[in-house]
Amino acid sequence: MKNLIINIFKTLFFFDLGVILITLLPEVQNKNPALQKLIAESLPLGIVLILTILFILVIERRKIKLPIKKNIPKSLLLGLLTGSAIPIIFLAVNAATKHFNFISFIKTEHLIFWLLGLLANAIFAEMLFRGYLFVLYKKFYGFIFATIVTTLLYLSFNFAIFSESKNYIANIILFNVLLCFLLEYSGSIITTITARFVYTALSGLILGSLPLAKDYPTIINHTFKPHKILVAKDVPIEKSTFVLIVLIILTVLFVHNKYNLIAKFKLLIKYIKQIPNGIRKLKNLPKTIKLKLKRKKAK
Repeated sequence: MKNLIINIFKTLFFFDLGVILITLLPEVQNKNPALQKLIAESLPLGIVLILTILFILVIERRKIKLPIKKNIPKSLLLGLLTGSAIPIIFLAVNAATKHFNFISFIKTEHLIFWLLGLLANAIFAEMLFRGYLFVLYKKFYGFIFATIVTTLLYLSFNFAIFSESKNYIANIILFNVLLCFLLEYSGSIITTITARFVYTALSGLILGSLPLAKDYPTIINHTFKPHKILVAKDVPIEKSTFVLIVLIILTVLFVHNKYNLIAKFKLLIKYIKQIPNGIRKLKNLPKTIKLKLKRKKAK
């Protein structure tokens, strides 16, 4: 209980101080909108990095370390595959069913700055929610508790999503839970940063689907034909029922990898099959007790 109270205070100090400092940041003005966005995304990242270093070195005295594996290429590849899976599957199905129409590429100036801005945003989000705080709660209370806490913190930081559709809320929550499992599977926050960056780039910068994309250009000219399951009207990917199904499947795969669901399901079936025998034994228990008592008296 004492550790929980201390960790709650650490969370409040780290998270709330970070949010307060971010809200106090000055509004960036620059003639180049791409550079202006990059600076605007980099400032919150700087605050989170400073707080993370401060807490790990000073408060935790290096007893907690960020999950970063040495095999960086493998982490990058896994993040790339996971982050691209959802928008690519979405795009392939909608193109095959003629609900997506590619028109042309749009010439986008300073594209590298836009991409760096998205990367800064991805690093900021992962460091804030799956960096120090996730490692802290996982160390003391396990993976599931850490996932619940950091997901709740993410929702509190993005409270505006509750004014959106149920599909959108479910997709956002599942995507963040999926990233927690991805971090657990890979053991490296580089993987989740890559996954978030790739997903945001494909969904937002290319397809213009994420609400985040309102601040970014769309680099291809295209149209979506709305569909009750496949494509949502205003936010095609994140409000799509089809994407929700894909996210559920991916999450189940990661859950199975961690907890070996098939083996546990077989074990459950085995216990269920043994229930009738257990009931019979309970029914025969009085007779067995009486028989043992008679044998003792006979002796």
